[in-house]
Amino acid sequence: MTTGTWRPFLDEVVLKGARAYALLMLATKAEHQSKTDLATARTRLGSIAAIHTLVGTALGKITTQVGEAGTALAKVDVHITTDAEIAFDAVATEITTAKTALTNAVTELGKVNTDATAAEGIWTDEVKYISGAAGPPVITGAQPYLETGDDKINLVNIGDRVAELYAIYAQRETEVASIWADKRKDFLVEAMRHVDTMQGYLTEAATRLNFARAFIDEGQGRIQMSLGFVQEAQGRIGMAQEWAREAQSRLQECATYISEAEHYQSIASKELEIAARYREDGLLNLAEFHKVLEDRAQYRTSVTGASLRQPR
Repeated sequence: MTTGTWRPFLDEVVLKGARAYALLMLATKAEHQSKTDLATARTRLGSIAAIHTLVGTALGKITTQVGEAGTALAKVDVHITTDAEIAFDAVATEITTAKTALTNAVTELGKVNTDATAAEGIWTDEVKYISGAAGPPVITGAQPYLETGDDKINLVNIGDRVAELYAIYAQRETEVASIWADKRKDFLVEAMRHVDTMQGYLTEAATRLNFARAFIDEGQGRIQMSLGFVQEAQGRIGMAQEWAREAQSRLQECATYISEAEHYQSIASKELEIAARYREDGLLNLAEFHKVLEDRAQYRTSVTGASLRQPR
């Protein structure tokens, strides 16, 4: 068996060098992996820009919808607190005026009744000058005078112009009755005037009630319009809520990308730490390897101790 020329001490030297380069290779591999992980983290973070744009769009839509809802509610406020209130206040005014007119009409009706009663009461005074009451001791009234005077015509009477005087008395009674008739007519004319006035008040009351109905219709129309704007505001708010949910979803997506990026950054940081340790150990082993290779004395000592033959 031929003795080999490879010196056993060289195994240790080679292993030391191999360890050093292996550690440096592991350090390089870890650094490359760290670079890959950082690139992945940048990719994740880069995806956030597009999502931020979508979030901004969603938030802009929310602002628009909320603004439109505010505009609709402002219209509700105008139609209810301004226009509808004005209309209903006008209704109250018209109804109050109508009630006043009806009260005045009732007052005029009382006056009509008073005048009619007075006109009717005049007949009591008037009739006695027309029909009177014949017989002793007093004869009054146009009719009794005419009847009594008629009996005196073509007769011998005590006194001069007896029948004619009875006719004159009857005429005077008729004139007095006519005065009472005129007075009754005056009462009736006054009653008619009050009727006309009452009709005016009733017409005013009816007109005011028509106005009130028109204002009620207007108020109800304003309320209906307000309900429409309320529904619009509700719809706008619903749309704003949908955009808010989208924005929230997008923000959650951003949070996921950030979390992933932080995860890859953490891994990259750990890989860099491992690479640093590998590189530090590799460099120490490499330094020792080169030191052995460069130390001729140690080399010779090792050679002498290992074999009686000198290496070539």
